[in-house]
Amino acid sequence: MTETFRLTVPDRTPWTFVVAAERCPDDLPAAIFEHVSAPFATHAMQRFGDPRLSVAPYPAATSPWDLTKITSLDDEDDRDGDLAYLRSVDWHIGVTAQLPAPDRPFGARIARAAAHALREATDGILADHDLGIVLPSTHQDDGGRFVFADDWITTTSNGQATTGCPAGDEEIDGCACLQLCTRGMQRLGLPELRFSGVSCAHELAATNVLRSLSRRLLPLGINHGTRVLPCEALVTGGDFAEYWGTDEPMWNDGPIAVRMTPINHQLLEVRPPDDFPGSLNEWLWDELPPILHELLGCDPDPTPGFHPS
Repeated sequence: MTETFRLTVPDRTPWTFVVAAERCPDDLPAAIFEHVSAPFATHAMQRFGDPRLSVAPYPAATSPWDLTKITSLDDEDDRDGDLAYLRSVDWHIGVTAQLPAPDRPFGARIARAAAHALREATDGILADHDLGIVLPSTHQDDGGRFVFADDWITTTSNGQATTGCPAGDEEIDGCACLQLCTRGMQRLGLPELRFSGVSCAHELAATNVLRSLSRRLLPLGINHGTRVLPCEALVTGGDFAEYWGTDEPMWNDGPIAVRMTPINHQLLEVRPPDDFPGSLNEWLWDELPPILHELLGCDPDPTPGFHPS
């Protein structure tokens, strides 16, 4: 009999973006609607002021949002300046959204577009408060395909850095230093995904498995309620491609079976399938397509049939 677990998708989830700026516009709606990207302008106007798109400014000294732990994904040259500015400004402008399950992730794209508009209007810096990161100022959502890799989730690594690990790069099971965990799945109504005991040599491969599995699970978040799922999932080259927003499957061989074990309602532990005879790191080394060990990132393909104005 297939082993199963229960997955409960909440009806509503919160999303929070914060613009850190030296000034706050006198007319926040006008500032948003002047700069919001065209595909989301009408939706932003319809939603502004209701729980799906709330905007609230606070002096930084009394802000409800702690930005001291925000980190940057930008290059080292920009990181110190961005973070110093983030922590020294006079204003925090929060853009929050309480989104029902069928409105995820589209409603989040509207909220983030509004936050980008405020960043542009104030010449400030935009932080994704849920992920704890600064979002690139160069990004504008063109309204095409939803691309998971576009800073909607992150994968964090807790443990010893590769440079400090005594194990060699070629040692398959030389260490078990790392614990890798997604961040951002819960606001999509889904549990976070975690690998524990990963060798430093296999960090990228394990990260790419989590990325693929996260994209595989994404459609489950648009219907709230409890359902029963098998503990083993099949991850395909198409899942990995969809994570990056590309059309061609990233590998052509068969799917990868992974096991998901609930730790609690907010976390699934990911492991090799039960019938694999070796360790986690042997599985990462022996059973994965080579591209999962190699791909650091790629640009999305244009959305078929979509021509942004």
